[in-house]
Amino acid sequence: MVFDVPSSDDFFQMGNSLIHSAWDSLVQLQKEYEEHLEFSSDSEFELKYLEHSKPVLMSAFTLVQQAVEFFLKGRIADVSPYILIANDGRSWPKKADKTDISFMDFRTIDAQDLIKIHNTFREERLDDGFTTWFNQMRNIRNKIIHSVNAKNSIQPPELANAILTAHEYFFGCQGWIDSRFEYHSKLPSNDLQLLDKEELEGYRYFEVHEELSLVINALPPSHVKRFFGFNPKSKSFECNYCEAKFNQIYFYEAERWKRHNIDTLIKSSDNNFTYNCFVCGHSLEILNASCVDCREIKINKENGKCIWCDA
Repeated sequence: MVFDVPSSDDFFQMGNSLIHSAWDSLVQLQKEYEEHLEFSSDSEFELKYLEHSKPVLMSAFTLVQQAVEFFLKGRIADVSPYILIANDGRSWPKKADKTDISFMDFRTIDAQDLIKIHNTFREERLDDGFTTWFNQMRNIRNKIIHSVNAKNSIQPPELANAILTAHEYFFGCQGWIDSRFEYHSKLPSNDLQLLDKEELEGYRYFEVHEELSLVINALPPSHVKRFFGFNPKSKSFECNYCEAKFNQIYFYEAERWKRHNIDTLIKSSDNNFTYNCFVCGHSLEILNASCVDCREIKINKENGKCIWCDA
């Protein structure tokens, strides 16, 4: 009998852990870069910082590739985890037929065979586009791991693209933001009971806003449109709903905290009066009327208040 047999969920949980860890590394690098850049007068600071960050970027990229392999194994295991065992009986553990043995003692199929096995046993096959992308990732990973050539390196936008593409293939289009909210809600620090639920929620909203802003600022507009569903050149404002969440943080100070944050309430492509927040999903109807206090020309239709000064 074989014991310790993994489930599909086991593989997906590990894959999620790896891909979110890669994102955390990316966000931390982007935040440090932005903060250091404010005080640097060195024209070559960006090149120096990227060179210094190369090991972290390489490790994070490797995590993404490993996450994809776990997601593939998870889909295969959903049919049967035993398919993952290499089918050459000569490589099985000795006395496997005479005693109980752990699944982990078996040699499993090679990463290069995962797509073929997946498409053989799963009803929904991965397309040629995925196969090309997966093989490119493996090739890039091999080059950066086994080379000291400066040209074989990963840039932050490339890492972001790898993370978001991987998530899109396995969880659908534009699902990363929801995934990040879920990830933050399950952090072990939430169980320490140092903050009440409202303040924890405020931190969660702020952290997701900040990390998305840092990464989106590094992405080309076409990638922002693909992964987050909006044109970064569109007219935008800060989201009043999200700002209310930020204010649940006891020490929150907008001017000091929001240095990296972009406006997330984006003008709708359907009309000139509707704005949608791509983070929280909140919609706002706006009237083109002048505020009597600040003279700005945007009034919240719902409550009649100015969206700039809240008067």
